[in-house]
This record gives sequence, C-alpha cells and structure tokens, in this order.
Amino acid sequence: MQGALRALPLPQAAHITINPNWTTDLVVAALTGPSAEFVNRERGGRVSAYPLLLTDNSGYWFSWRERWDYVAGSRRPWRFRESGVTVFEGKIGSPEKVQLFRVEWPGITSWRPGTLGWQAPGAGHPHWQFDALAELEERFRRERTLAELEELLSSSAETQDFGQQALREAASRPFVQTWTRMHFPSQAQWGEFGWDGDIEQVGVHAHAPTNEKQIRQWLTAAILYLRNELAR
Repeated sequence: MQGALRALPLPQAAHITINPNWTTDLVVAALTGPSAEFVNRERGGRVSAYPLLLTDNSGYWFSWRERWDYVAGSRRPWRFRESGVTVFEGKIGSPEKVQLFRVEWPGITSWRPGTLGWQAPGAGHPHWQFDALAELEERFRRERTLAELEELLSSSAETQDFGQQALREAASRPFVQTWTRMHFPSQAQWGEFGWDGDIEQVGVHAHAPTNEKQIRQWLTAAILYLRNELAR
C-alpha cells in the first residue's frame, strides 16, 4: 500500500509513510509524511492529514485509516474491517480545518459481538458520508449561543460571576446532525437489478472487498478521483 500511495501525484508523495499501530486484537494504519499536518477530526480525535490539493496557503487535505481485526484460530488470522478517506479544507498550519466528507469501505466482519455482517444494516458499501453541514451548523449554533449569553451576562449583575466559564461550556456542547450518518452508496447496481427495500438483501449496493489488491486499487483510485474533481 505504501508504494501505491507514494506513486500518487501528491506533494512530496515519495516520502509518504504508513504508520501501523498493532495490538493483540487489531492493527490500525494511517499515513504521515513531510507535508502532513495534524487536524481535528469529527468523531475521530486528532489525525494526520496529507495535502490533496494546495493553492497558495490553503487547500484540501485527506486522512486515511484502515483497520484489520485479529481472529484467533482462523486460517487467515487477520480480517479486513474498514478503510476510509476523510477530506478536509483549510489553511496550511491550521489544526481547525473543516471536515467536508468521507469515502469509506467497510467489510463483512463482527460489527456486533458474536455476529458477522455489515456495518449499518441496509446501508451501501462502499459509501460516502457528508460532514460539512454539521460543522457549519455547529459554528452557527455556538455563535448564536454566545451572543445570547453575552447579552444575558451584560444585563444581569447576578450572573456576572459565571463569566467566561459559562461561555466556554456553551461553546463546547456537542451537536449532531443525524443526516450526516447517512450512507450514500458508491457501487449501487439498482439500474441493473433493482431493489425491493429488504435490508436483509442488500447485495446490489453492499459489497465487500475480496482481496488486498481490490482495497489498494479502490483507495488509490478514490484519492485520484477526489483530487481531479476538487481541481475543477
């Protein structure tokens, strides 16, 4: 995978490095390199993001994460769980880049203890998920809340002691747009086979990779496609 990523037309791509994090139960891989920066990912903590397309001092960035789970006693002890790219927009050197969207490919694995199946039953895989509106909504909500609290604090002597602490707490409350959890399939074959809505029969829009080559080709093609489209 590292060789395939280094062949992409990205800034200093020849120095991209995959960093695997091994435990007894799983391995999670991400990428870094001389052009990478740490950014804050929604529902994902801080991640290493690599430039996808830069213009002047800003541009688009992407993070990549892939996970394999250890299956004791299996002929093939490592089972693919998921691979995905998250795209951000922001300035060079700023950790507060806007998370725009994700393209993800989960496999058939134990998403619920003791069972094998799909993540989010009935959803499409691989799929896109969109995050930008939730982040914009959160910013608007914080600005509105802060404005209301500032007006309250400035008009009431009894609330002066709460001061900046109240403002900080109001600005940090989580807000979730449920539609950002929707899975938009990228390999749906509805035009050819149709679908009757049965979430137990999702083979026309839920597909698992069958080997490592498929995962590698899907990932590199997705990055190239995103770069080409963003350049337009």
